[in-house]
Amino acid sequence: MPGSGITFQTIAKTVAAPGTAERVTAVYVRDGQVVSVTARRSNTQNMYVAETQAKAQSGARKVFIPGQSRDYYLDNTARLWVDADNATDVLEIAIESDTVGATPA
Repeated sequence: MPGSGITFQTIAKTVAAPGTAERVTAVYVRDGQVVSVTARRSNTQNMYVAETQAKAQSGARKVFIPGQSRDYYLDNTARLWVDADNATDVLEIAIESDTVGATPA
């Protein structure tokens, strides 16, 4: 549709100490927005995402190998906890939404 597009905000998340999961910075997510989580292709090891710190560290968690991504539908990025095998690896969290009738800046 002419005049419509996608806007997004991206959070680059690392962990200070592998084995100690950290909460993602809080960003409110409007209804209908998609939160895309991607482990950078340049990562050397796995990253982990779950809804609690305990699960992200060793429980029922989503394993992200380098280059892997997944979409989440949630109301706040702070609902995600991240752990990693390597402190320098990066998980990108992108919040996308449609912009109708305007050109995104």
